[in-house]
Amino acid sequence: MLKEKVRFRWIATAAAVAVLLCFVAGLVAPPRAAAKEPKRDNCRVLVVAFVGGLGVARFPPSVTTSLLNEMRSVEPTEVCVRPVSTYFPWSAAPWVQKHLKRHAADVAAGRDEGPEPRIIVIGYSLGVPHALSFARKMDREHVAIEMLVAVDSKGFTNGVIAPNVKTAANYYERELYPMFWPLYYGKKNLRAEDPSRTDFLGNIQIEHEGHFSIVTAHAVRALLSGAVRDAIMEKTPDAATGE
Repeated sequence: MLKEKVRFRWIATAAAVAVLLCFVAGLVAPPRAAAKEPKRDNCRVLVVAFVGGLGVARFPPSVTTSLLNEMRSVEPTEVCVRPVSTYFPWSAAPWVQKHLKRHAADVAAGRDEGPEPRIIVIGYSLGVPHALSFARKMDREHVAIEMLVAVDSKGFTNGVIAPNVKTAANYYERELYPMFWPLYYGKKNLRAEDPSRTDFLGNIQIEHEGHFSIVTAHAVRALLSGAVRDAIMEKTPDAATGE
């Protein structure tokens, strides 16, 4: 029993040191060469991506980069993507609020007759708790979220999805089970607070994928890219009717 306690303490200490090193690296490392999100006034879909513990460290390539680029490429002129660091999660809400206020001003001035931008939220690894908190904050502000996708959740969270989320899903993996369990594995018990308002697609295990590859699994990519396409189609007026 004593040996088990000592081993657990060593594992916990190593995990804490790894997180600390990622944080420090994020502060001192130069930004990686990556295409910047162009400044646009016509963002029809807002993708908020809480990218996980290594996202702040700018280690190229980020495991979420290809997924975010794929979502952006669906319609580059209308899809705006905001990667959000696990260590600086408060930057997400002001970014969304800025676009919503800009849209409201355009509607008031007669420059835009379309609905508000659709919001899609992604949480990966340590970013999942922040994604759930962000959804809760938007719920308090009466802002709807089109979709929330959690991928291999780490960190502390009650796993409850706010009722302003229309559709949600949770993906997790068990590639090296039971090594490092339960510290390493993603949570499989997320749930919707109000199932009558949130279509929860379930806690879905992805086979043959590990923590650093699950975010690019076909099921994850297909769900998110499909959500972007659907959001654009809903927001694009018909050329003949204007509706």
